[in-house]
Amino acid sequence: MLILSASISLLAVCSAAWAMTTALNKPLIYYVDSDGQASFGGNLSGASQPLEVEVAYVTKEFLRRTVALNSLTVERDFATSFNLMTANLQAQHQEQFDSWQAEQGRSFVEYVRAAGIRTTLEFRTLEIENHGGSQFSVRTMGTMQTWPLAGDAEAEPKTKTFESQLSLVVVPRTENIPNGLLVSHQAIKYFEPKNTSADLEDARGLESTQP
Repeated sequence: MLILSASISLLAVCSAAWAMTTALNKPLIYYVDSDGQASFGGNLSGASQPLEVEVAYVTKEFLRRTVALNSLTVERDFATSFNLMTANLQAQHQEQFDSWQAEQGRSFVEYVRAAGIRTTLEFRTLEIENHGGSQFSVRTMGTMQTWPLAGDAEAEPKTKTFESQLSLVVVPRTENIPNGLLVSHQAIKYFEPKNTSADLEDARGLESTQP
């Protein structure tokens, strides 16, 4: 009887350990919509490698949060963009923000708030290069338009064209990183309004974005 009880106890312990291991290691599932945005779906099945539509979504989301400045949402936008960066890129951006504040006497967020602007991006082209499934290079070209928050509703926006180059690395999907992608490098160059899309095709020499 003692041996039987001990065997049952051991079986119960082993079963509990197996259940815990399965619960901890069971892959997660994420749902991806038509725009490429992923959302957490629970511990249901394996999580696949990022799709190209996800790469496009993260690229656009990152640029909207970092380049398309909006005085009303700048703090939230920058916080979101930091969550889309690798630790090294976060450190680079923080160094730029600290340098700006030291030189200007106020933070870049305060500067954007005081500017009273809103900006939109229109993407004309987006080219994705897959580097073995662990990293992606994305080149985008488009138009940036900036309006004052206050004033004449019929005012013409300030328009620029831009070209950007991003590097994205594949990381484990989590609830905070549902697409499984982080931006590791960012470069962007702006062009005068007279430039056409044909001019952009010939323009090179990307510059790193500075606050």
